[in-house]
Amino acid sequence: MKTNQLFSLKRFCNYTTSSLILRYRQILLMIGAASAGLLLSLFFFMSINDNWNNEWVPFSIFSVSAASLLYIGSAFPALRSREKTINFLMIPASPFEKFLYEFIERIVLFCVLFPILLYLFGNLALGIVHEIKQSIGDNFPSEYLSYQKIFKDVVPADAVSIIVLGVLAAFSIAFAGTIVFRKLPLIKTIIFVGVVFLVVVGYCILIFEEMKLNFPWIEPFFRGKSKAEVFSLFAVLLLIFNLIILSYAFFKLKEKEVS
Repeated sequence: MKTNQLFSLKRFCNYTTSSLILRYRQILLMIGAASAGLLLSLFFFMSINDNWNNEWVPFSIFSVSAASLLYIGSAFPALRSREKTINFLMIPASPFEKFLYEFIERIVLFCVLFPILLYLFGNLALGIVHEIKQSIGDNFPSEYLSYQKIFKDVVPADAVSIIVLGVLAAFSIAFAGTIVFRKLPLIKTIIFVGVVFLVVVGYCILIFEEMKLNFPWIEPFFRGKSKAEVFSLFAVLLLIFNLIILSYAFFKLKEKEVS
């Protein structure tokens, strides 16, 4: 019987097991560093503030952005040098299995684990600071971290899917950059995305402000639609964008194996 060249569950499990055996110390070290970083940074910021109520939102955005870029932007470490790349490509697993494992470890694991760490160590830091300030007689108005409250008060219900897919798009771009660029993939990806963004903004300014043109063919997509329908349309576009980015990254990895 011909071996499935795209995906074999047994082969994928063997590859996952061997990868985790080789990397579990590094993963545990990253979890420990993230936990300590969250606890210490929150302890510092809470200590120098008079209250900690609405500060959860900006800190969460900053910490998720920084941690995700550093962790996801270091995916496929074996592709950083030619010798390691050759060894990586010779591992008996298909490109899709290697891609899927790295996607699960870098993006899925981050999306599951980091919010838990932020919740646990964020509330732990708040409890410690609150007790210290209370013991010395300082009033410290504060609220414990609640994701339900953040999404309820800050994020419109109709826009949740757009925000989730938008965050996933940012993760996918950083993930794809680690395959496309060999050296300094995170920095090069950020520069590339920044240049593309500036070009798009400049083009829009040129078209709408300088040339006074518009795109009447876009209007039928939005005419007569409710806000929820417009959000759904943008969510579909973001989903397609994510699939395109991930598909491009997969075929770039497959191209490396072929070449």
